[in-house]
Amino acid sequence: MSTFFQGQSTQFLDEPKYCRKYRRDVEGITDEARQRLVSYHWPGNARELENAIEYAVNVETGRSIRSASLPAAVSRARPGALKPLDAKVRSYERMLLIEALETCGYSLEGKKRAARELGVSLPTLYRKRGAAAAPLHNTARPHAGPRA
Repeated sequence: MSTFFQGQSTQFLDEPKYCRKYRRDVEGITDEARQRLVSYHWPGNARELENAIEYAVNVETGRSIRSASLPAAVSRARPGALKPLDAKVRSYERMLLIEALETCGYSLEGKKRAARELGVSLPTLYRKRGAAAAPLHNTARPHAGPRA
């Protein structure tokens, strides 16, 4: 979760829309609040994180988001605590899905092949991709088919 968090949380703070919306001058996150955010298992992924940042900006009175300003479920997250099993399974599925797409390709035929190799139907591949927020296309470079 920490990689997901690091990329997303700063994006939401760099965009001053919540600071403008709530007329706040929040510039960062305290180390303790950052640890709570990283430790939380984020079942809602980016949307839930964005909502948590918006909430924190709204209630924060200082210049940095503190753990006390985070939503209750997030502020109770314990650094170093184990993630729930379902969060670990989703994370592992996402990794396998991305690996299969990288290997088979992002074309429709590549997605069909990836689904076959993973033992799931194409609709299931799309549904799991949606739940994991994994891309079904390669944004880094075009990919016509499997790697050699």
